[in-house]
Amino acid sequence: MKIISKQLTDEPIKRAEQDVLGRGDFANSVADLILSAPKAQSSQVIGLFGKWGEGKTSLKNMVIEAHKAQCELKPLVVEFNPWTYTSQERLPFLFFSEIAHKFGKETNDEQAQKLEKQFKQFGQILEIASLVPQLTFFTMWFKPILNFFGNQYANQTKDLGAVRQQIHDLMLKESRRLIVIIDDLDRISAEEVRRMIQLVKANGDFPNITYLLLCDRSYAGRALSTVVDGCTDEDGDKYLEKIVTFGLDLPRIRQVNLQDYLVELLINVLGRHNITNDEFDPKLELPPTVLQLIHNIRDVKRLIAGFEFQLAMHRKKSGDIASIHVDDLIALEACRIFEPKFYHAIYKHKDVLMCEAETITPENDRKLKVEWVKTNLISFISENHPNLGKEFLSAHLGWRYGEYSYEIKDYMRCVTDKAKLQFRLALPECFERYFNLYSNPAEFTKADLEQFKDSLKSTSSALNVLRSIFEDGRLRDFLSTIELYFEESDPVRQENYISALTLAAEFATDNSPDMHIMEGEKFGFTLTTHLHRCVRFFLERAIFNNERSKLLTRVFRRETETIVMPVSILSSEHGSRERNAGIKKLLTDDDYHGLKELCCQRIEDLQKQEKLIGHVDEREIRQMWITIGNSDTIKKLLEKDFLSYPAVTHALLPLTGYSSSTDGTFYTINLSGLEKYTDPTQVLKLLKSQPELPTGEKGIQDCLEFSINAKNNHEPYDHETQIKSVYERNSLKKKL
Repeated sequence: MKIISKQLTDEPIKRAEQDVLGRGDFANSVADLILSAPKAQSSQVIGLFGKWGEGKTSLKNMVIEAHKAQCELKPLVVEFNPWTYTSQERLPFLFFSEIAHKFGKETNDEQAQKLEKQFKQFGQILEIASLVPQLTFFTMWFKPILNFFGNQYANQTKDLGAVRQQIHDLMLKESRRLIVIIDDLDRISAEEVRRMIQLVKANGDFPNITYLLLCDRSYAGRALSTVVDGCTDEDGDKYLEKIVTFGLDLPRIRQVNLQDYLVELLINVLGRHNITNDEFDPKLELPPTVLQLIHNIRDVKRLIAGFEFQLAMHRKKSGDIASIHVDDLIALEACRIFEPKFYHAIYKHKDVLMCEAETITPENDRKLKVEWVKTNLISFISENHPNLGKEFLSAHLGWRYGEYSYEIKDYMRCVTDKAKLQFRLALPECFERYFNLYSNPAEFTKADLEQFKDSLKSTSSALNVLRSIFEDGRLRDFLSTIELYFEESDPVRQENYISALTLAAEFATDNSPDMHIMEGEKFGFTLTTHLHRCVRFFLERAIFNNERSKLLTRVFRRETETIVMPVSILSSEHGSRERNAGIKKLLTDDDYHGLKELCCQRIEDLQKQEKLIGHVDEREIRQMWITIGNSDTIKKLLEKDFLSYPAVTHALLPLTGYSSSTDGTFYTINLSGLEKYTDPTQVLKLLKSQPELPTGEKGIQDCLEFSINAKNNHEPYDHETQIKSVYERNSLKKKL
């Protein structure tokens, strides 16, 4: 059966009626903003900022639709995508030729014809200006050509001001506003971003024009920091703010909207493959394991594309879609796409996880050992999806482990439906059928390494390679490959290497415990630590102390959105200076103090913007902040957090400790540290006022209460005493 699905093409929506994210009002507001712009002497620049996959292009289409509906005259809309052009040197000519073509195609009045001619001539003059510097290198061999272009440039430059003025005057008279949309700015190089911004602000700043820029805000800021040598990312952000009249972030995607969108697409797919609601009803039976794995529009489309492909493969092999259990298939496909290491772990341990159909009964309490599950399955799941392992095991494999009480409703329902029971994932005769596309992650080859080396021509290219490797579940192996011997002598590529690893630390997270013995005498690291080691070893091998210090500091100041790697590096530097931990210094003393200030400022900014809460490395970041930050500043920023729940639990994070054991995790509280920032009794009162706390937070509350009581009674409440107290209480609860 041939798949005919727009979802496979990842196409944006074209009209507001297709919107499932509730962004119609926002699109109308942006259209109002365009309409309300006066005919000023300069252009209007609107930035629509969002990450990849968040629906910038779809929103742009709705804005244009809303604008056309509100306009009395048909608007002039030019869409220019610099990513589609291979000849970046011709961008000025190509850009203004597109505008000229719009006037020539859409209108036939005299003024439009004049504008077409003037815009085209303007682009030609700018193109010649860009070519002359390149030709000077060939003066010796191509002097006649150089003279020709040089004379042309000299002659036409005299007319540049006149042409610009004519366009200015004509645009003031134009009754319709020209909307120029520039998409995919975050797909081109930093130099190309700089060129496009120059075209918009320096060359294309005319009346009655609205520019709509679609890009990732942080990427555009980093790109603009290259305008002048020595610029930081903060300078790039300020430059972007000066250029953009109105900077608008895309509205946050609500999970309920994503769910509705996923259900709508699933209904279409199931209909194409003749699967009825009796077999699987997306509105009622969509697995929770799937919902926690999708975070944006692109995630939904990736899942739908993979799921439909899997359905087609099953039909091709068996000719009967009913031979699979749809719940299991879509949940497994979601794991394959978004949690590949967990997906591979399931297959690796299939002999343990599979079971015979007759063992799946309400009376049979099927359990797995807690430590086995944690070591062999859950350790491979990212911390972004903490409940995935428990829910997948119970809902799709019919297992419980430990005291986990999740009801295995899917399996129990199948007991009364033998037709469905015979196709479950856990059954030996079905298991391999679900993994028909399975391939074991390969070891890294020379080709993989060469691809990464080649990508170092730009930070974005290298980061894309690392992201792809991470999504395939192979980043840990790759870092082991480059950690000890990777070298690069070119200064630009060295900086791109450090930048890419620094940026990768922001998304590369996993649940492997730091310095935990995994197999035999072999140590395993978190990916953050592993990236840190790659940076450190590379700089120690390749560059002298002063130069590597400057390079590292330059990267950290340029990559303004990063905090994980600077905090990690700073932590080890703090150890080498303050704790005499025997760690080599990576930074000079001056740069170390500069990095301290940079880290504190970024953490404080995150706290002010309420973006620190929920950060994947929040605990480590807050602990370093407490260690190196200004106590009065921290106290002022945390005042509100200590007065409200759940913010108070985040403010407590750097003041808590924990110690793992076979009996659970014991939390401790640094009471004297807490007293520097707030009244511990008020914090305890706030925690006790909550109807129910999660297990971890309840442990913190218990230790806080124990420490306050112990201090009041002049009894010890150190780390070990707190752990012993919690252990005794946990043991007592189990006996009861």
